[in-house]
Amino acid sequence: MKRVFCALLVCAAIFVACGDSDSEFISRPDGKFSSSSVSPESSSRAFGPCKTETEDNCEYGTVTNRDGRTYKTVKIGNLWWMAENLSNDVGLCFNDSAEYCAKYGALYTWAGAKFDCPTDWRLPTRSEFEKLIDMVGGEDVAITVLRSRTGWKDGENGTDAYGFSALPAGKRNEKRYHNVDTVYFSDNLTCFWTSTEFDDYYQNQAYYFYLDKGHAFVTEEYKPFYLSVRCVNDKI
Repeated sequence: MKRVFCALLVCAAIFVACGDSDSEFISRPDGKFSSSSVSPESSSRAFGPCKTETEDNCEYGTVTNRDGRTYKTVKIGNLWWMAENLSNDVGLCFNDSAEYCAKYGALYTWAGAKFDCPTDWRLPTRSEFEKLIDMVGGEDVAITVLRSRTGWKDGENGTDAYGFSALPAGKRNEKRYHNVDTVYFSDNLTCFWTSTEFDDYYQNQAYYFYLDKGHAFVTEEYKPFYLSVRCVNDKI
């Protein structure tokens, strides 16, 4: 009886040890496995720029929205990002100009942005934009490597080293929230909505990513403001 009992204990120990080892891995959509202890977008040290002045080795794709418009996409870390700004009839054009929409995409309220990504795509979270900044080297580096090589005024173009291709689409203010006369802000900056709401009593703000020649950060803005939209997909 003692021998049987000891044998059972040994088997149980082996089973537990194997279970602990397997728990360090998670299944990926391609059927392979990866370590769950590593964040999908852990840090900028895990990868580098994919685009230089002479070569472009970024991983690109496309996605078609419900209105039939096709957008370029790019993979950064383990996320697919739209490499162009969303643009359709739900949004407004900067300075009410169709020319701006054609080049820079449309501007959206938070409510309009939240429900207008292509099927299976979504607004990035606050954390995902913060990780993007960190991955490419922090705020001081992001201001250059995430901006497009053309379209910015006064020689303020970036290197677009990751294929994100941020253009200066500007933003639209709502006068009832700020005591200013300007409706459309500068067209030499860009702002992207996140899906993350700002946690205050009125729930009338959400986080967004701000980018210009000297700043790259995530902060909050009123939901009725009109900002640009980049959707993401973590399922493909």
